[in-house]
Amino acid sequence: MFETALATFVGSLSVAEKEKFAFSSISEVYQEIDNLQKSQEQRGLLRNLRRVHPFVDGINRYSQIIEQYVSVKPSLLAVIWGPMKFLLQVPRRKVTSAHVKCFDIILDALRKIGDALPRFSSFETILAENPRTHDVLLWLYQDILEFYSEILKFFRKKSWERFFFTMWSNFDLHFTHILNRLARHADLVDSEAAASNFSAAHNFRAVARNEFKKAQAERRKGTIRQIKEWLCPLSFKHDLQRCDETLADCPNTGQWFLRNRHFTSWLDPDNASSILWLSGIPGSGKTMLSYIGFTRSKAHFRAEKSAAFAIFLSDRNKETQTATAVLQTIVYQILEADQSLLPIMSELNQNSYSELWTLSKLEELVSNLLQNTELQKVFLILDGLDEIDDRDRGRLVPMILRFCDSGKFKLLVSSRKLADMKTSFSRYPLITSNKHNQDDIGLYVRSQQQGLKQLFRISQEETESIMQPIAERAQGMFLFARLVITSLRGQTNVEELREAARDMPQGLDEAYANSHQN
Repeated sequence: MFETALATFVGSLSVAEKEKFAFSSISEVYQEIDNLQKSQEQRGLLRNLRRVHPFVDGINRYSQIIEQYVSVKPSLLAVIWGPMKFLLQVPRRKVTSAHVKCFDIILDALRKIGDALPRFSSFETILAENPRTHDVLLWLYQDILEFYSEILKFFRKKSWERFFFTMWSNFDLHFTHILNRLARHADLVDSEAAASNFSAAHNFRAVARNEFKKAQAERRKGTIRQIKEWLCPLSFKHDLQRCDETLADCPNTGQWFLRNRHFTSWLDPDNASSILWLSGIPGSGKTMLSYIGFTRSKAHFRAEKSAAFAIFLSDRNKETQTATAVLQTIVYQILEADQSLLPIMSELNQNSYSELWTLSKLEELVSNLLQNTELQKVFLILDGLDEIDDRDRGRLVPMILRFCDSGKFKLLVSSRKLADMKTSFSRYPLITSNKHNQDDIGLYVRSQQQGLKQLFRISQEETESIMQPIAERAQGMFLFARLVITSLRGQTNVEELREAARDMPQGLDEAYANSHQN
């Protein structure tokens, strides 16, 4: 079980942290305390380092017990000393008032943990009388690593000192929960509790952890709701529902797109290709392909430290589809995926940043979130970029391209080949929907034949004679086929159906006109 706790903790570390903590020892920690004492004496910034000794001494006693009574590898103890040494180095990295105040909070936290640790004064006797004492050693190990795991997240933020106090305030309830568990475990050891007390403590620990997780999840949901009200992200449920229904009718649609080498390269987090342009004539199924790409991306990254988002723009909501709204939606989606960033947004909200939602402020905010997120990559599918006002689009596109330069942001954008879109995206890999979708249109038309046959009770031969010309006339326009079939299904009897089939539209505009008449 110690190895499981170690593996979980190490799995949460960055590559640099794993290397830094791999071979740490208690002697390095004491040396770090001496170095820190000397450097602070030279700068006149003494911070009462005696506060850290209960923690260091307590962990040292604990590590000696572990070495004596539990068969462990050196790596199991190294991850106890490595993060401790890292935390003691905080004031040496940069001497500012903010760093000093942050270090004071860390020292107090370490003191509280040290005070909560067992004294292990007669551990050998307790262990001989009650083998369940081994459980406490494991619980202590898990709690210490849980504290490290949470606090190390602070220092992975690029501007951690700016948001440290807000993040700590958000962490304080979690920290109190850890302290309470530590104190309860210390009572078990120092009071030489009976075996029945250990069983009760095990049950209490499980129940308390579950209740805390539920409460934490509810708090985060509440914060997300507040931020959603604050940011007002775009909603495109109608588009998603329509795509989902089409895909349900014709599940094999878009397979060529998923196999396309440009898409597979874009989907690979390790591939340098960060931008993919999906273009095509109106009605050629760009939105459907964007949706298919989005669903594949979500499934692909479900178990990884990356996330896929989507924004679907259409000609129905031009008034609300502004550059500002798009950036606010990106902010919201990143926060929803990486909730470790929520304290940052809470502080911004308190500072009335909502009154400063200029494009430049939003660009800065998205850039900061990308720099500080724990996500390795952010994949955005932005469908219908050409549906935004020309002037707004001209301001938005350069910003999104700059996000891609961060190394964490990948963009799949779909649009018509407008002049400004060519200027911005022609140097990136291109997939043209209407050059590849004829088979998809054929699949869709065939998937609708049985429904039409049953609706009007006509023969299979007549059904095929009515439906076959649809795919031929579509000329790469998926929307044309859908509009024509919808119009045919809207006829009231067989004679009207046959007449509509004879007068089939010649193009997308005529198909639109017919659909409005019906």
